[in-house]
Parts: sequence; C-alpha cells; structure tokens
Amino acid sequence: MKRAKTTLPPSSLPRWKTVLKIEPEMPPIVIDEYGRARVRGEHLPLEFLVAMYDRGDRVEDIHGAYPWLPLEVIHAVLAWILSHRAEVDEYMRECDRLEEETRRLVAPITAPREQVEAAMARGREMLKKRSAS
Repeated sequence: MKRAKTTLPPSSLPRWKTVLKIEPEMPPIVIDEYGRARVRGEHLPLEFLVAMYDRGDRVEDIHGAYPWLPLEVIHAVLAWILSHRAEVDEYMRECDRLEEETRRLVAPITAPREQVEAAMARGREMLKKRSAS
C-alpha cells in the first residue's frame, strides 16, 4: 500500500527563532607593510605557528609557547592554514628563501663567534690592566 504524499504549505511549518547572527569574519592573518604574514592583532609571524603545527605540536603546545594568544585565535589560525594550505606552503618556501638570502648578506659583515669572544677577552684584559694601574 502506497502512502499518499502530502505537502504542507510553508506558512504552516514551525519557524526557528533567529538566535544566531551570521556575519563574515575577518581572516585571522594580516600582511604587514613588509609583506610578512602575521596573526591579526599580534606581532606574531605566521611562520612560527605553521612550523609548530607542521612538526606536530598540539594547540596546547602552541598556547604554552604563546600564552597571551587566546585559544580561539590559535584555532582560527590553524583552520585558516588548513583551508589555505597550498598558499601557506608557498609562503613558507618564500620564508626559507628570504632567510637564506639574509644569511648570505649578513655573513660577510658578522664575525665568527670565536673572533667575537677573543675580542671580548682582549677588552676585559685591557680593562683589568687599566684598573690595576
């Protein structure tokens, strides 16, 4: 026996009370004046959180490293990272490239640690000699 198909007019159906306000949200990431991605409202670079997430750190670990960052912000950033993974991976490659380029530019003007420590030791010896005389 087939059941008769009945349709109710929409006006007779119960209506939900509107209790939720659905508004578009700003992404949790902003680009600063130098082109670096940062957590909105913070000075924290995006690559720090990406690196922690990619090495397997949990939300609690990230919060432990950055306790001033609210958990809901961490969750929002991680959700944004996951939904923009290809762009984030490209951004991380660019971060690596810039870091390497900066190292190459800075290396010739920075002395090796041993040279700095030797110069500091010579300076301390000079101060000792001055104070002894």
